[in-house]
Amino acid sequence: RPLKHKYILTGHDAPILCVDIDTDIGIIASGSSDKTCIQYTTQGKYIRTFYHKAPVDLVCVSSEGKIATVCNELKEINLFGLNGGFLGSCEENAEVTHLMCSRDGKY
Repeated sequence: RPLKHKYILTGHDAPILCVDIDTDIGIIASGSSDKTCIQYTTQGKYIRTFYHKAPVDLVCVSSEGKIATVCNELKEINLFGLNGGFLGSCEENAEVTHLMCSRDGKY
């Protein structure tokens, strides 16, 4: 049977580069070449936008609702909290090609 759109998530002004979904907590995050990561509910409701200084190449949603993003242009990994606050960042020496959060939300 054909697939149907359940929701259309809007907000990016350029191509989407990555998406992650945690159905247990009901969060979707998408990263774009417009230098933003947008957070939605799994019911399609917009929550917030995280602004970056470079395209968002990778995104990961933890089981605790934290969102990690990678901006390879800056060789940077960023972490945002459940309520949208910036928790910190670190620099990497090489391009990051994969990003995962542990099931327990600790890593």
